[in-house]
Amino acid sequence: VYSTETVEVGYKATDGKFHKKDGTEWKVLEQYYHYVDSQNTYIESENGIIELEEVGLEYNLNIHLREYKESDANEIITWIKSERALKFWSADRYNTYPITAKDINSNYNECIANGNFYPMTLVDKDKVVGHIILRNPDLDKLDIIRLGFIIVDPTIRGKGYGKLLINEAIKYAKTQLKAKEINLGVFANNESAYNCYKAV
Repeated sequence: VYSTETVEVGYKATDGKFHKKDGTEWKVLEQYYHYVDSQNTYIESENGIIELEEVGLEYNLNIHLREYKESDANEIITWIKSERALKFWSADRYNTYPITAKDINSNYNECIANGNFYPMTLVDKDKVVGHIILRNPDLDKLDIIRLGFIIVDPTIRGKGYGKLLINEAIKYAKTQLKAKEINLGVFANNESAYNCYKAV
């Protein structure tokens, strides 16, 4: 369930992007929207006739990315419900399962002290719903950012939070860290994560 602040009519193209007409021009909406109540239609744009889906757009102003707080770890550890989930999330960073909030914070504090490590948390209102870290894999190339430790509250997966988390992290990397290249890695058998990343 999203916290709706505004609802308006827009159009979702077959490529998955949202469009809205501004005067006589079509613009792609960069903000995150969740859509409801759809109806197929055809719209003539400057690129010709394209098939669009008329939708009611719910723009969520309450979801945002902020800097990680040590207290966030208390929520994150509840999402990691198996050794397999731990490996998918952290590769081989942690050698024991289950991990504790102290384990996460000790690791992060060490990484932050070494420099160029940026843990971030996605919140919906005041609720922690996702987590990600940004780092420089090569300290000689500070314009390259790698995303990692990506995780979303499993009770809300499939509702777009994963894509939003990554998109907000990309935006942060470009605007705050001046990244020119952004990448990430994923296990080949982590199909749900792969599909999420591919869709971004």
